[in-house]
Amino acid sequence: MNFQRAFANRISRVARDVAANGRWRHFYAVALLLLINITVSRKLWLASFTNPLGSVEGTYISISRYALHHWGDLQWFPLWFCGMPFLQVYQPGFHLTIAALAGFLHITPERSFHVFTAALYCLGPITLYALCYRATGRRDSALFAGLLYSLFSPAALVSSVVRADLGGLWLARRYQELVHYGEGPHIAVVTLLPLIILSLDHMSFPTGRNRSERRVGSLTLIALLAAVVLMNWPGSVGVSFAILAYGLSCIGTPRYAALLLRFLGCSTIAFLIACPFVPLSVITLVPLNAQRLDGTHLGLKEGSWIVAIVLTICGLHYLFNKLHLPRWPRFAMYFSFLTSAVVLGFYWANLKLLPQPHRWQLEMEMAFAAASICVTPGIFTRLTFARGVTKKRSASILIVGLFSAMCVIQLINYWDYGRLQTLPIDIKTTIEYQMSKWFDQNMVGERVFAPGSVSVWMNMFTEVPQMVGCCDQSVPSFEHRVAFYTIYAGDNVTDPSARNSLLWLKAYGIHAIGVAGAHGREYLKPFTQPDKFVGILPEAWRSGEDVIYRVPSRSTSLAHVIPEAAVVSRSPFNGVDTIPLVPFVTALEDPQLPLAKITWPNNHIAQIVAELAPGQVISLQNSYAPGWHAAAKGKPARVGADGIGLTIIKPECTGTCVIELSYDAGREALYARMAQLLGLILMVAIACWPILKRLR
Repeated sequence: MNFQRAFANRISRVARDVAANGRWRHFYAVALLLLINITVSRKLWLASFTNPLGSVEGTYISISRYALHHWGDLQWFPLWFCGMPFLQVYQPGFHLTIAALAGFLHITPERSFHVFTAALYCLGPITLYALCYRATGRRDSALFAGLLYSLFSPAALVSSVVRADLGGLWLARRYQELVHYGEGPHIAVVTLLPLIILSLDHMSFPTGRNRSERRVGSLTLIALLAAVVLMNWPGSVGVSFAILAYGLSCIGTPRYAALLLRFLGCSTIAFLIACPFVPLSVITLVPLNAQRLDGTHLGLKEGSWIVAIVLTICGLHYLFNKLHLPRWPRFAMYFSFLTSAVVLGFYWANLKLLPQPHRWQLEMEMAFAAASICVTPGIFTRLTFARGVTKKRSASILIVGLFSAMCVIQLINYWDYGRLQTLPIDIKTTIEYQMSKWFDQNMVGERVFAPGSVSVWMNMFTEVPQMVGCCDQSVPSFEHRVAFYTIYAGDNVTDPSARNSLLWLKAYGIHAIGVAGAHGREYLKPFTQPDKFVGILPEAWRSGEDVIYRVPSRSTSLAHVIPEAAVVSRSPFNGVDTIPLVPFVTALEDPQLPLAKITWPNNHIAQIVAELAPGQVISLQNSYAPGWHAAAKGKPARVGADGIGLTIIKPECTGTCVIELSYDAGREALYARMAQLLGLILMVAIACWPILKRLR
């Protein structure tokens, strides 16, 4: 008994010491947030393949799988859109991290993806907690914001569209975005967003306790901004919203111009460090493709809304000055307004200020949770420190009790929703796997057209090149988009007897096409007329209504000898404008022309052997990109693009020609590496500034 009493007393003393230590209170809060989010995402940590397969996560895992298997050869990516530079596929930071994690832990890329994204999902509320604590200096307010972000979805509350898609008001939108829609890279950036604002604040308003705080904040900000640019474009725009909100909240503070200059300097250095991985050519291509994706164009209506937003911001600034609000409530309000203007403008008024405006609901939900710091101070203080029974204390107890009960109910809702969203499946029973494996076994080295979700998942299981793939931001040319739109959407009026589709298929070197039936097992059902190839192309494989047809061709090679006059000289206006394609496709099937043989020692070097006569050129059915170089018999050969974005080689030789082809990303890559070196030097200079000052 004495031992038990002594042990109990010892435990009580430890508990009192821990309770008196503020750092341990942080630990309790963080542990609670982590436990809640791990509970919701518990199935994801151990998942390989989950239902449904409409998520784009298959493409992200495919990129990581390719990087894992070709780590030393990541210049050219031959699998999607008839080939393209690897850096054009998607920002590489997220996918290379997944590949490195898979290699280090000796697990499959899909397991690595789910472990990494589950961890990021769980860390999001914790980074928000850190930001809100910096803003308020209060653990209770920071914990309240973290709990709101973990267990409630404001987007479902303010939008009936989101509510219907989610299945109810009290379900986990953030988890649905991660698992159902595959927003892993975007979730990663949103998790880093509070840390970016935290670093920006340490750089701008150091507390004075640590002389190196501003320098450490600057270095951290540079690293985080570079990481964001390397992960996800929508997330990068979301971070821009947050930084703009922070800049607006600081207007009127002492030395505001110096604050802006520091931030611009850090942003410039971050971009210099990241630019070899996100070249300017890619940065200019992404907005154009994003606009083409959903037809977003700024007109008079959008312009008037932008003017209204600017005027509203001016009004908010005037109101905040009248109320003498400090910068953190201003930041939360500005951030909430900017994100909701984009997202709710789309849901409420069908207004597209940006392409795919609904995607910024992740930032909007974080902004709304952060805005809770404006209303929570005082509630928990009265509960914790008020002495005696007062009306205010009783009200606080009631509010906290109700909120705690709601959190428990929501945790149960989220627990069940997380389970339903992460149901495991046997991937080998799916049409995505079965069609992909048929392509892998029967179309070695030949390009195919995989439909819908098969296209999304195919390169998880194979390295068969395909015409489509992911992602829309990466489509090399408008003509590629026209081609697969025509193949998917053509009908008897625009595509009689599938004639136009066949011309586009042959022009892009497709030797087999998968078609998803209206009642088949494929998830996305992209074909408007899935029967249009029946009786026209030979059927090679069938599973219910999902079919694979072979596309007959004289040669399976992607290199062809054609007359220069047959080169596609202009870009078609649309899918039915096939006049420029006819001479080209006719030349491809002309038995009088010699065949060309192509071999690939690796993914960015090729050798073409062909018999050439005067007036003939080589058509390579690979997407053209600056950085391809060719030589024949020791002489450089001209390399360029035809009217549909494919590669044309004009060697100055006749007879048997051996053409050496290589890709090195061109001068842009050299300039980008030089810029990166400059950025690293500047970053080191910031880190070593005290030493440099003493030396001076």
